[in-house]
Amino acid sequence: MTNKAALVAQKPEELVPDLQRMWPELLQKRNIALTMAQIALLHDLSPFLQEIMLYKGNIVIAHKAKMRKALDTNKFKGYSTREATAADFKKRAWKKEDTLVAYVAEVEREGFSKPVYGYGRVTLKEYEQAQKAEEAAAKRKGEAPEDRPTFLWVLKEPADLAEKRAIDDALREAFADSIVLRLPSIEQAIVEGEYKDVTPETKPEEPTSAPPSEEKEHEGATLTKSEDPAERRIAWEAVKGAIFGSGATEPEVKHWWSQRNVEVSFDDFKAKDPPDKFPTRFLGNFVDYLNDKRPQRRMI
Repeated sequence: MTNKAALVAQKPEELVPDLQRMWPELLQKRNIALTMAQIALLHDLSPFLQEIMLYKGNIVIAHKAKMRKALDTNKFKGYSTREATAADFKKRAWKKEDTLVAYVAEVEREGFSKPVYGYGRVTLKEYEQAQKAEEAAAKRKGEAPEDRPTFLWVLKEPADLAEKRAIDDALREAFADSIVLRLPSIEQAIVEGEYKDVTPETKPEEPTSAPPSEEKEHEGATLTKSEDPAERRIAWEAVKGAIFGSGATEPEVKHWWSQRNVEVSFDDFKAKDPPDKFPTRFLGNFVDYLNDKRPQRRMI
């Protein structure tokens, strides 16, 4: 199932096996896989076209997909880019001696009286670490590390990378009401110090008599220490997109959460970060509930 028409017809749990085949690490992180599937289906993003991806455990959106979603709003009036000036460096507290190339982007949005600015650069440290990683990859035999295309990009097209970072930064500010445009892009996810070929350590889980994730839903919602903050933020973005993209009513939302002993209002879902009263596992269940009730998915 590789075309968008078939993708939209799927339910999140049906897309999870495909995502796990594409990114095997998701076999051990089903919650993240399910959230990724929910975001992909809700916002018309194809993992098969690499519009939504997993990079070093984080869900990221391709630059091309962000541009498409900005155009879909019918409020995106265009953009321009230029190399950063001395004034831009001062404003961002950047130093020229540790910067290889830097760009500024201006995005025009309908309803805004002035353009929104975004900034992006590639540092000398990034470039040097990419060089070391490429040299190490050239000496190794067998399969190259998964992030090799990433540091080759830093080496061969640093200006292109810096420019895309600036555009994505401006889009995030100009379209703060868009879930997709607020999520990090692959260009933005590449930061200093990430060019190390490290095999993730997998520690065996210590058996427990009653894992926090297996608590009964109706015993009350409490935040547990085992919940991953990054996973919670991703799940929270999926929830907000599902609520405001599905036309769910406040009584409907209140009723669902009241069955889990959580009092809510629509204002709760305007928060940037998820309040402690929302356990991560409930967030995923709530998105599934909204997706099942909605007759058809809608784009932002």
